[in-house]
Amino acid sequence: MVEKLREAAPDLRISVILLDEVSRTSVVLASSPQGGGSLPSGVKIPYRVFSPPSALHEGDSHFVDDLQEQAERSLVGEALLRDGIRAFASLPLSSGEQLIGMLNLGQKLPGSLPSDILQLAQDFSLPLALALREAGSAERADEAESRYQSLFEGVPVGLYRLDQDCRLEAANLAFGAILGLDLRTALDKLDFDGLWVDRLAAEQNRDQLRRVGVVREFEGLMRRADGREIWVQTDVRVHRDPDGSLSGFEGSLQDVTERRQAQEQLVHDALHDALTGLPNRAFFMERLEHAVRFSQRQEDYEFAVLFLDFDRFKIVNDSLGHSLGDQLLIEGGHRLAGCLREVDTLARFGGDEFAILLDGISGIRDASHIAERIHYALAAPFFLGGHQIVATASIGIAVGDNGHPPQDLLRDADIAMYQAKQQGPGKHVIFNAEMHRQALGLLSLESDLRRAVERNEFELAYQPIVSLADEELRGFEALVRWRHPEKGVLLPADFLRTAEDTGLIVVLGRLVLQEACRQLSEWQRDYPGWKDLSVSVNLSSKQFHHPDLIDDVSRCLAENDMEPGNLHLEITENVIVEDPARAIDTFERLKALGVYIHIDDFGTGYSSLSMLSHFPVDILKTDRTFIDRMGFDQSDLEIVRAVFSLARSLDMEVIAEGVENGGQLSTLREMGCRFAQGFFFAKPLRPAGVAQLLSRP
Repeated sequence: MVEKLREAAPDLRISVILLDEVSRTSVVLASSPQGGGSLPSGVKIPYRVFSPPSALHEGDSHFVDDLQEQAERSLVGEALLRDGIRAFASLPLSSGEQLIGMLNLGQKLPGSLPSDILQLAQDFSLPLALALREAGSAERADEAESRYQSLFEGVPVGLYRLDQDCRLEAANLAFGAILGLDLRTALDKLDFDGLWVDRLAAEQNRDQLRRVGVVREFEGLMRRADGREIWVQTDVRVHRDPDGSLSGFEGSLQDVTERRQAQEQLVHDALHDALTGLPNRAFFMERLEHAVRFSQRQEDYEFAVLFLDFDRFKIVNDSLGHSLGDQLLIEGGHRLAGCLREVDTLARFGGDEFAILLDGISGIRDASHIAERIHYALAAPFFLGGHQIVATASIGIAVGDNGHPPQDLLRDADIAMYQAKQQGPGKHVIFNAEMHRQALGLLSLESDLRRAVERNEFELAYQPIVSLADEELRGFEALVRWRHPEKGVLLPADFLRTAEDTGLIVVLGRLVLQEACRQLSEWQRDYPGWKDLSVSVNLSSKQFHHPDLIDDVSRCLAENDMEPGNLHLEITENVIVEDPARAIDTFERLKALGVYIHIDDFGTGYSSLSMLSHFPVDILKTDRTFIDRMGFDQSDLEIVRAVFSLARSLDMEVIAEGVENGGQLSTLREMGCRFAQGFFFAKPLRPAGVAQLLSRP
């Protein structure tokens, strides 16, 4: 068309400009004669260079008779003028409502363009616009296809198309890289569903896709071409033909293996113990809750909970260090696991506590059998860091039923474990209801005991210690009593173990020491004839090993102006066994103060004769059970006789406890016993009773 106009008007400069609404530019598609100076074909001209704007934005025709005389010229006008064009006409090319471009005519002479040429140009404008629109649509379609293909291949996410039978029709490079496929050979041969490791999940996914038309963020394991399994996430939608029939599927694919592994590691860490790698409390409680729910649905289902605590584990930590203690827990965990079935659950709760869920047992005998197996497995020594360690464990057993929540079962097993520990190392006990009642009583006692310490509800009774040579008073043993506001006077056996378990024994022991020293000082001041009286105070293991003990004793002596030799401190043999090196150090520091040291209940502990010879002990006190039975059991008599012989060889004194009759007294005198205490001489006295005793002439 441009050529026909040029033939009709060879002197005119003719150009066609196509508008691009996206880039806000116009493109010179054709120019005749070619190379007309300033507007060659292919040049993109910004909208803003045209004047007036209506020529492009509103599709108006625009005529200029003489560019030379025009006051304000656009950049295009300046370019035409430099090219020798004086007159100018611009006609819109429109296909109905859409402005396609402009047809521009220019002549070198000023004045109006020939009317016949303008009419011919107007006749050509519509078919030219239609031709340009068709050509532009094809070009844009080609460009869109090119852009789509570039995007399809360049995107880092795997893209794919499947036919109705889930066979691969098309895929991008990222898809092939994710699955390790050579797309040149994989297309038209690959069964996409066959790549899923879990075919059932893939089929369920496909059923959902056919029902609702789309599946989002489906994750599963796929098998790569090299056999390696990876986690992938896919989004898929149904693709249909214009008539609505299913033509295939389109989707995206991402490798999410690293994310899934990170998530799984986080879940594992949240549910497992960092030291042993065993399940932790949260994991165990989840499994226990499942067992309880299952038992509520299945009447014949039985299970049990075992709560286990290593005996004397603190000694290992304190003597050999926490590193070896950790190794003992790890190796111990391995041995425990070896005693169980695959269906059972072993968990570490923290410290040296472990819990076991026995799943699907045949009764309490099965649980007891597992406990016995654990004791046997732990009996063999552990060889850690050059040390041989013998470990035992106390085990509590609670049998599950459909009436107890998980927390209660764990509590019951813990209570039973505590009962087992009271029986000695390496024992197991089965929970019963009476244990729970006792535990509630202990909880109430603990609460009352804390209040009693705050209110100082304690008082002391003093049992006389006499010389058997003349039955004269030599001193007293201070015995604590708790004047309970509701239960009356409680003896040490009623509350000292609870005080030990709660740690209140240190505070209570300090109160007893202070009061005993104060009271003895008062008696010695009020009764000058009794300056040599002594008072014996029992020290618990926790108090003996407490770092403030030496300061507490020094302060009591100083505050009460006491002679150190008048204060006797009593400990049991077990204190020595727990940590001999530490005990020797404490003994020596106490002896440096000048106080006397007794070994109480001698013969009932675990100390050896060689060990005893290394401690600066002044007096041995025989246990009252030996004294009580020595008239009936020859072996007990010989034990008492041996204690006296040992004491003489070590240059120690002996005090016989629990003397209740004359026969016992006679036997002790025959053995050479010098001091004794017991009901035969006097029961423990309150301070007023002691005052009466001291005031006698």
